[in-house]
Amino acid sequence: MGKKSGSGKVSRRDFLKLGAF
Repeated sequence: MGKKSGSGKVSRRDFLKLGAF
């Protein structure tokens, strides 16, 4: 959770994509 730099901008869209896996 929050591996990419910027655990604030990519937290909802990427979170759903990474969380789906």
